Amino acid sequence: MELNRVELALKEIYDGWQLGNECENNGYSAMFRMGYPDEYIDSGRPLLMYVGQEDLNGNKGKTQEWIRKYQTIQRAENNELDPDEKVRYSPFWVLYRTFCDMGYNSLWNNLDKLLKLAKKETKPLEREAAVAFNAPYGEEGISVLQREINLLKPKVIVFAIGPREKYRASLASAFSIDVSLLYPYRPTRQNCVNDISSLLGLKDTIVLWTYHPNYLSRGKLKDEATQKFRKLLSIK
Repeated sequence: MELNRVELALKEIYDGWQLGNECENNGYSAMFRMGYPDEYIDSGRPLLMYVGQEDLNGNKGKTQEWIRKYQTIQRAENNELDPDEKVRYSPFWVLYRTFCDMGYNSLWNNLDKLLKLAKKETKPLEREAAVAFNAPYGEEGISVLQREINLLKPKVIVFAIGPREKYRASLASAFSIDVSLLYPYRPTRQNCVNDISSLLGLKDTIVLWTYHPNYLSRGKLKDEATQKFRKLLSIK
């Protein structure tokens, strides 16, 4: 399928990431590459980058299929997707559709672009590798994630990655900040959605950090999180 102009610009970012390309399929999974639907271009709707750790078992073809089918996933339809694929109804994609229903063009992204590959199965990165893959590089001295953000200029970024130290380390590496600065802002049961916009230094972008949706789906947290998202992200 022919790539649109935004996807071509994203491809340039991924193709230019030397470390990722050297490690891809060499002890690590296929690289996660964001897609950008044709329908999003010049749509007038604000963009929301939804960052998680959904790897779909590291299957490159399957992952890319999902990336190209945002519109179908938004409607939770079987059209053009395997009718036996139930993951579209998972808490992760239910929250994704919540943002779409609020009026956003939502893009799925992953914090870690590569995962460890063991016997054809993906495993979470160890901390050292996660920090290395998320580190700044090149003449610009910025990370892959920062390059994606600079290109797409999302109105909102939601990190649905939870408070685990390993993911805090990945996030800190991507934005060149001390990991200890993130600890007070981590999601907790008392504050399940926290604004970290100022901490990351992103101007004109709302940045929220929350639990992984699987955890949010437990008990009262789901309703509390949804209410907070609607309050913080209402489009006026």
